[in-house]
Amino acid sequence: MDTDTWITCRDLRVRREAFTLEVPELLVPKGEVVGLVGPNGAGKTTLLEVLCGLRHRTGGTVRVVGLDPGRAPGRVRARVGYMTDDLPLWDLKLDKLLERLKEMLQS
Repeated sequence: MDTDTWITCRDLRVRREAFTLEVPELLVPKGEVVGLVGPNGAGKTTLLEVLCGLRHRTGGTVRVVGLDPGRAPGRVRARVGYMTDDLPLWDLKLDKLLERLKEMLQS
């Protein structure tokens, strides 16, 4: 693994019914902040699910923190954080959530 690259995708292909996501190359260096921007249905969530090992790819290679999320999804998810908008961590209003997170970060 290139220790300076945390996410590597090459020739990634994911088929979902009539939709196909194709990512020729994606390299995310260690410490880099990346935003996924695109219209609904562009494949943003599909890509994140593949990176976390929650969805299988139909082609290509993927490495996240040096691991293949398709072969070691638990080990990948132990090293990264991913939360969907339809599966909230806590069912709290924003002010209460921030208060709880502040308490956790100060511990």
